[in-house]
Amino acid sequence: MISPANTPDLSQASVLQMIQDAMASGAPMVTINQAVTEGQVVTLPSTNNDITLNLETGGAQLNAVTVNLPANSDGRVGQRVFVNSDGQIVLAHFQSSIAVNGGDYMFNPGDNCVFYRNKPAILSRITA
Repeated sequence: MISPANTPDLSQASVLQMIQDAMASGAPMVTINQAVTEGQVVTLPSTNNDITLNLETGGAQLNAVTVNLPANSDGRVGQRVFVNSDGQIVLAHFQSSIAVNGGDYMFNPGDNCVFYRNKPAILSRITA
């Protein structure tokens, strides 16, 4: 398990391996392709499934986007939320009604990050 005090950076290859492992294990994966604009709020469903969120900027540089992560407090430990961006987002703010560790992230084109549910009501960011 990953504790909030120990959220190591992962290589992009490690994140891709996590995605492949999830797909190979037959774990249900929800994929959301979301076009985003400046100041937009994106809300993810409250689910126990793993989620891949592709933030599509259309090549624009954005200053701020907010993502509401799954809010179910009875969530499945081990749930992963993969977030990718095709463009620069200076401040991507991740929030939820449950605890979120590492809620602010800056994306450069092609960057990704992962939130891991290490307790039913805690999502912690692991960067790649």
